[in-house]
Amino acid sequence: MTFIRKILHLWFSLPQFIRFILVGGYNTVFGYAVFALFYYLWGDYLHYAMVLLLSYIIGILNNFVLFKIFVFRTAGNWLKEAINTYISYAFLYPINYLLLFITINFYGLSAYVGQAIAAIIMPIITYFVLKLFAFKKRDESKK
Repeated sequence: MTFIRKILHLWFSLPQFIRFILVGGYNTVFGYAVFALFYYLWGDYLHYAMVLLLSYIIGILNNFVLFKIFVFRTAGNWLKEAINTYISYAFLYPINYLLLFITINFYGLSAYVGQAIAAIIMPIITYFVLKLFAFKKRDESKK
């Protein structure tokens, strides 16, 4: 067995939720970095909701590919799952926005801190939305 195969075997022997936490951790850092960069560049010109939306658009593609390959391991269905992933994040965005809105407007925190707090809460919700909708295993016998 080659080194890469051993690593992949070890990786895929982990429970799905653990793989999601690890990949999601990377995705969360990536998404937060994109948000922070965009807010730094455009925060004086754009409302934080628009900055959040732009960072979501960039982050979703990254998340989709990594979750499909390294977490949910679904075969085929790339276009359908990509569409379902974008639909999922269309549901998740308002939740993230609400968390950001509350932390900024009710607690007086900066957008950076508010989004960091949201980045801790959102992965839990995201796991269930993606597992039950975007990457739901379809019963092949019903086709």
